[in-house]
Amino acid sequence: ARLASETRELLRKLDSSIKKNTALTKKLGKGIGAETKESLLRDVANVNASKYVAENVFAVAFSATIKATPGDGVLTVAEVVSLLHRMYYPEFGEALGDMLPRAICPDAPKGAFASLRGGANHKKEKEKGIGTEENVFVAGDASSAETANDSFALRRARLRLLAEAHLVGVVESAKPIFAAVAELIRSADAERDKEHFAHVLASLAAFAKNYGDAFVREEDDESDTASLNSYRLTPERRGAFRDALRSFHVAASVALLDERRATRDAERESKKVLARTGELSESLTLRVAELEKSREYLRRNLEVLTEALGGEKSGVRMPPDDTSDADDDASGKKKGDVFLSKGVDVCADRSDAAFWDDETSRVFYESLPALRETVPKGLLPPEKTTGEEGDDGAQGAAEQGKEREEPTETSGRLAEFDKTVSSKLRACGAWTTHADADAFASAFCYFAAGPVARRLIAQVFVEKIKSESLRESDTATPSTALLARVLATLKSASKTFDEEIVAKTIEKFRETSEEYFFRVTVPRKKENPAVDRKRLDRAHLGSVRFLGELVKFRALDPEWAFAFLKKCTETFAGNAVNAACALLQTCGRYLARRRDTSHRANALLDVFFKLKAVHAKKLEPGQSELVDATYLACRPPPVAARTKKKQNPTRAYVAFVVDRLCREWRPPPEAASETSLDGNDTDVFVKQDRARRCDDAVRRCVRQLRKVNWAEHGRYAVSRLLKGATRSGRVESSMGAARAVATLDRFRENAAQMFVDALMEETAVLAELDDVSRSRFAQRRVALGRAIGEAFVARLVPATAVFAHLFSLLAETRRTETETETERDGSFGFSGSVSNAKMDRERADRRVSLRASLATLAACRARLAPDADDAEPGVPRRRRKSAKDVRRRKKRASFETRRYLAYLQRFAFLADVASSPELSGDLRATLAEYLGPGDEAFAFESFAF
Repeated sequence: ARLASETRELLRKLDSSIKKNTALTKKLGKGIGAETKESLLRDVANVNASKYVAENVFAVAFSATIKATPGDGVLTVAEVVSLLHRMYYPEFGEALGDMLPRAICPDAPKGAFASLRGGANHKKEKEKGIGTEENVFVAGDASSAETANDSFALRRARLRLLAEAHLVGVVESAKPIFAAVAELIRSADAERDKEHFAHVLASLAAFAKNYGDAFVREEDDESDTASLNSYRLTPERRGAFRDALRSFHVAASVALLDERRATRDAERESKKVLARTGELSESLTLRVAELEKSREYLRRNLEVLTEALGGEKSGVRMPPDDTSDADDDASGKKKGDVFLSKGVDVCADRSDAAFWDDETSRVFYESLPALRETVPKGLLPPEKTTGEEGDDGAQGAAEQGKEREEPTETSGRLAEFDKTVSSKLRACGAWTTHADADAFASAFCYFAAGPVARRLIAQVFVEKIKSESLRESDTATPSTALLARVLATLKSASKTFDEEIVAKTIEKFRETSEEYFFRVTVPRKKENPAVDRKRLDRAHLGSVRFLGELVKFRALDPEWAFAFLKKCTETFAGNAVNAACALLQTCGRYLARRRDTSHRANALLDVFFKLKAVHAKKLEPGQSELVDATYLACRPPPVAARTKKKQNPTRAYVAFVVDRLCREWRPPPEAASETSLDGNDTDVFVKQDRARRCDDAVRRCVRQLRKVNWAEHGRYAVSRLLKGATRSGRVESSMGAARAVATLDRFRENAAQMFVDALMEETAVLAELDDVSRSRFAQRRVALGRAIGEAFVARLVPATAVFAHLFSLLAETRRTETETETERDGSFGFSGSVSNAKMDRERADRRVSLRASLATLAACRARLAPDADDAEPGVPRRRRKSAKDVRRRKKRASFETRRYLAYLQRFAFLADVASSPELSGDLRATLAEYLGPGDEAFAFESFAF
């Protein structure tokens, strides 16, 4: 009472004018910082504001702009509030404890904080109009619009101000703080308002981190002597805060998992869109970026809250990390899917499957032979035992073992080792697959090499790696990769191998590479310095690639690769760029896809690619393209997934049957009688067997095609036979296809008619093309001519159709409109180069027509040649019984054949066939088959004029 009377006496001496109080209220409603603290404290000490407590409280709680930094904003406001509380005790403190929770949770329902104040003091203040809910908003009506636009950061600063006010004694009870925390937790709903939920999480995480000792920590945390002297709530009240925050921690964990799932779904959708269209829309890109930002914000604040609540030792844990691979997400497989496996261990770790581009690479770098289990322990070197100094028995046993091992390494033993083991390593240039490397590693272990042999083999490793780095590999797997596999296998087999062979080899190349690229300048020799320098560069770049292979085998820590690349990016000139590109081309893609190194590798790749533009003038010729190629090798552009067109299974089977016929068909030998003229029965039986196999191939194809629904797939089967006859790339296929159609026509209606129609239609289409377009289908025209001849032999087309086709090939070359205009222009004085090109094109077209004619005649020889037999196709010629039968055979070709051959000779003269020895030889052989050896010129003499 005495203190209150002294305070009232002091307040009567101060200025209580409305002008001063209005100015003080406005200052309190503005930003309170270090620059305004002194003047504000002076005004508070010189003004009597006992009648304006409600307005001042409202200005501090609702209108003041408080910075979140504790040293500048919150503590400064707490100092001002403490002075106001001392001057207007207890009205100001109780009113502030009532209003600040409302400012922290402005969206709280009416009456949410009605139970904060009570008792006699509340009745007296209600009579004076201090702190009541109606008068609060009447006093602050001018700033009520600003209260609706409070930022989340300002609300978090108010929560900290409320906690500081309690710690300095302005707000005597912790009930307003708990009420604000409880209301924040109640209003947080991640599904309804993600932004508000993130604000609540950030507010409570900051509160628990900064004021956890006073409001949250358990009794076990009070062992620190410094914390015993600090202010703390009672254990019961701290337990209430802790239970509320733990319940919210569970909700926040669920929200984080949902946000991870949403982000993963959005990324999967973006990958599908990118694979389908090749680009991403701006809206989808922004959506993925916003989801990733929101997920990271939730994760960071949840980690802070987890640590403030005690973490693992208090039973509060973060939700499990997302362990799904990027490749699984892209393929649509979610966590929890069941995978069926055959012949492998389904419980094996599949996390490394996404590191490699294919299964072959994964097997090469991960499936190392388990020599520790397969090689007898007596052949492997003994492990170095690390016992206590007083353990004399272990030391004695080790010494005895060493004494037993040393005598075995005699000169003869070392010579045998050099002959059997070292020689295989020196011949590593002949290794082609990882089986060769595994065989050497196994042979080395089974030899039971001693320490001297191990030192020798380490030297051989160094020499061969240097030599193989200079040699261009002619196999898919370079020799340095196979040597790295050997070292990785030996590292897994024994610690002694790791220390004496692998570690020394790695250390040798690490030192030489770093010295060459970063610390020293290699002097140039006088004789031929350019060649020596280039050889040195190749050798050291090969060493870097070898170390990169060891990183992929996990025999070398990736930290070395990152340190080496960091030095290269710091220098980024000359050989450092080449070294970085060599290392990234070897293991960059592996590091970028490996889960524990992907973040650092991708960040390093971004920096590496940007440095190319920054230091473009310093780069040597070709290095800019090398950097681009390296970047694309580590981050290849996405390729749209190829969708294979679904094919009718019946038609796929028809294509398989026809392709097998065209692939396996062999022309039958010349027809053989039961006993040959020279009496050699063995040749007769061989020829008959070959003829039977040819007929079996046709019968097998026809038998399979008869099982097909002919009304639905008949036309496709015939078109496939035509395609096999003309486009299979084999000359014999046309004969097999023609015989198959002739045999199939006996069982299926219109088979031969559809084949002939398709054949003639394609021939007519090619004949109607201009000369330039027909030159692209030269081989097709020859194949079609051969198919028509085989169809004639199989009695699918008559002789008139064959001669019509043959004479159409001899027709004059068509003149296109372009050629006509060219000739018209040439008549007005243009150069003759165009006409010469036209003549060359016509000459080439005539030669193609001549080849097609010769192919048709060669196929028709079985029926048009003078010694031809008119038997059915596939039926062997009859046995020659007597000389009379021989004389009855045709001695001359038919009149139509001889007339066509006359025109063929004239056409060959126009085509300048003499300039092509091969073509002229084929023409001479064809004329000899049809006209006889001495009658080649008969047709020309008879029909030339």
